[in-house]
Amino acid sequence: MFAPVTDISPTIGKSNELINALYSMPTSSHRLVMLALSQIRYSGDDMADLDYYVTVSAQQWMDTFTSTPGSVYDQIRQGAEYLQHTTSATIRLPSDTRKSGYRRVQWFSQVEYQQDLGFIELWFGKQIRPFISQLSRDFTIIDLQALRDVRRSHSIRLYELLRQYRSTGWRHDSLLELKDLFGVAEKYPRWVDFRKRVLDSAVSELNDKTSMAIKYEVIKKGRAVSAIKFRFTDKLTSV
Repeated sequence: MFAPVTDISPTIGKSNELINALYSMPTSSHRLVMLALSQIRYSGDDMADLDYYVTVSAQQWMDTFTSTPGSVYDQIRQGAEYLQHTTSATIRLPSDTRKSGYRRVQWFSQVEYQQDLGFIELWFGKQIRPFISQLSRDFTIIDLQALRDVRRSHSIRLYELLRQYRSTGWRHDSLLELKDLFGVAEKYPRWVDFRKRVLDSAVSELNDKTSMAIKYEVIKKGRAVSAIKFRFTDKLTSV
C-alpha cells in the first residue's frame, strides 16, 4: 500500500473538451475528483504511469472544502462508492475529423477506499489522461479555493462551464445542450423544473459563495425557451 500524499495544488486543469463533456456526479464525487486532479501536473513534460496514482485523505478534504468534521468520512465513502460504479464522461468527437459522435472515457481505472485509514486511492484511467495532463492549449484552470464553500453539484458544474469563458464574460448554450451538460435532460424535461431545481439554485449559490457575479438571459423561439445566455464577471483573474 502506498502512503497518502499531501501535495495539493491550489489549481486544477481540464481540457475544454472535458469541461464540455456530458457527465454528472454528486458533490462528494466532484470534490474527490478535484482533489485528485490537484495532484496531477496539467502542463509540462511526459508523466509516468505512477504519476497518475493519487491518494485523497480526510485531512486534505477538510483543508480544502468547508465541511462538518464528523461527516467527512461519510462523504468520502459516498463519493468513492459513486465513482466505483459511475466513473465515465462522454466527450464529443471534433467535428473536423472523419469520426462523429461521442467517446465515453473512464475517470478512474481503479478506486479503493481505505476505510480504517480515512483515505482513498485512485488511479486515473489511460483514456482520461490526455484531457487532464500535458495540456498546452484549449484548457481551463480552476481555483479550488473558489469552490471551498460550494455545496451543490450543479453549482460546481456551472462554475467550470463559465470559467472556460472567463476572457469574454459570457456563454451561450441551447436549453437542450445545457441540460445535457448538467446531465439532467431526462430528470428535468420541463423548463420550469430545470430552472428551479438546477439553474436558479446554481446561479444563486455561486453569486453568494464565490467571486463570480452571474446573470442570465432567457432566449425564446416563439413561446418556447430555446437557449440561455450567461453574463458574468469574476474577480479571480490571476488564474
